[in-house]
Amino acid sequence: MTDQHFSEVPSSQMTALRDRDAVLNEALAVIDEALAKLAQRELMSATEVADVLLDVRTLLTH
Repeated sequence: MTDQHFSEVPSSQMTALRDRDAVLNEALAVIDEALAKLAQRELMSATEVADVLLDVRTLLTH
């Protein structure tokens, strides 16, 4: 897509790119929120780490 104009890209492909970007942004938001909460604490349980990783994995596999 480097030399292609956006008007030449099929609308289905543009929709897929927007959907992918939305999922990635949501995954990043989950990570950022978890990091902000964890930064205030000294310890976290393995269950909490697993929950965050599962949330991110779920977002990325849809």
